[in-house]
Amino acid sequence: MMSHRWAELTSPEVAAVIERDPVLIVPLGSLEQHGPHLPLATDTDIGLALAEAAAGARDARGVPVLTTLPVWPGYSPHHMDFAGTITLGPETYLALVGDIAGSLYRHGVQHVLLLNSHGGNTWLAKAAADRIAVRVGRSPVVCTYWNLVADEVAAARRSPPGGMGHACELETSLQLRLDPARVRTDRLAPSVIAPTSPYHHAEMFASNRVALYKPFKEYSPSGVIGDPTLATPELGERIFQATVEAIVEVCSEIYRGRL
Repeated sequence: MMSHRWAELTSPEVAAVIERDPVLIVPLGSLEQHGPHLPLATDTDIGLALAEAAAGARDARGVPVLTTLPVWPGYSPHHMDFAGTITLGPETYLALVGDIAGSLYRHGVQHVLLLNSHGGNTWLAKAAADRIAVRVGRSPVVCTYWNLVADEVAAARRSPPGGMGHACELETSLQLRLDPARVRTDRLAPSVIAPTSPYHHAEMFASNRVALYKPFKEYSPSGVIGDPTLATPELGERIFQATVEAIVEVCSEIYRGRL
C-alpha cells in the first residue's frame, strides 16, 4: 500500500496519487512553551498524529487522503516571554501557508484541509484561506481540531470552566496518549483561571463575544491555563479517537463536494 505521507512519496508517485483526486491535510502547529511539563512541539505533535491517523483510516475506507509534513512554526507572540518559543509574524505566516497551498493547487490537488492545532493560528489560518481563494479561485477548508469535538470534551472533562486553555487537561491527556515519556508528570500543577468577564475568557471552549490580545504571562506565570493534574491517558485516547473520526468525516464532506 502506498504511503499516505506526501513527503515519503517520489514525484511520479505523487503524480499518480493526484490522479485519484485526494484530500490533502496540511497540519498547522507551533513551537512554543507548554508550561513546565509539556514539550515545545506539543501542538505540532498532536496535529500531525491526528492528521496521520485520519489519513490512514480514510484511505482504508476508499477515499484517498494524504498528509504533508507539519507547518511547525506558528503565530505565538503571546508566548514569547517564555524561553524556547519561536513565532512568525502575521505576514510571514500568511505567505508561508499561502505558498504551500498554492504549490499544492498548482500540482493539481483539488482538496486541501488546513488542520490547525494551535489557538494563535486560528484567525490567520482563516485569513490565509481567504487570500488563497481570492488568488487561485479555490479555498482550503480550515478547522481547529478541538472545535470538532467540543461536545465530546464537554461530556468527558473533569476540570471546571478555566480548566482547559493551554497545557491543560486536554493537551496533557493527548500527549499522555501519544508519548507519556514526554510528559514531566512530576511538574504538573493547576493554573485554573476563573472568569472575570462574561465577554471573554482564556478557556479554549469559552464562547467569547469579544477579542483582545494579552501576553500569556499576564494570565499565568507558569504558562499553563487549566488543570493538567486531571489529565489521563484514557481521556487522551477517547478524545483522540473522536477527533480522528471527526476529521475523517470532514475529509469525506470535502471529497464529496459538500465543503
